[in-house]
Amino acid sequence: MTDENKAARDALIASLGLTISAAFIPQQVSRNAESKDPSLNWSVTIRAENGASLTTDYMQGIGHVPGYEKTRGRNLMATEQRAALEDAAKTGKYPRRFMANTSRPVDFSALPQPTLDDVLYSLVNDAEAADMVFEDWCNTYGCDTDSRKAEATYRACVDTGIRLRRVVGGAANLHELSNLFSGF
Repeated sequence: MTDENKAARDALIASLGLTISAAFIPQQVSRNAESKDPSLNWSVTIRAENGASLTTDYMQGIGHVPGYEKTRGRNLMATEQRAALEDAAKTGKYPRRFMANTSRPVDFSALPQPTLDDVLYSLVNDAEAADMVFEDWCNTYGCDTDSRKAEATYRACVDTGIRLRRVVGGAANLHELSNLFSGF
């Protein structure tokens, strides 16, 4: 992503008066409750200056837990440390540091909420379905055109596109956001 793209995207987002709020959803009550892989689940709302808003689920992988990267793949990744990091998906809190000679985590903090850029990027990508027929969408994303699950996902993405257009003030602004998120 170029600095020029980021500056232009930030300017467009500011001109639309877009803001975000997010509430953590524990994994066990999220739409991903049945998944064996932990995830950070949020209910996010994007609001625009024009009064329009969009509330949707947003999921992040466990790699978004601060500190996860510092322990992953190193011998320091004791079972208790990994469990503490994965518990973030259940509690919304993560260990800010680990004691040097033990695997016990100390000092927990609330997870940082997703950024407006991250959520918009995801929603803008989903919204592209609103400009595609189902078969083309399936070909683009490698889905089976004879799958009810794929069709349900496609319809959810089309709905996101329609709702996001209202929030950003129309198809032209949505298309501009899509261009400005290129390479994000």
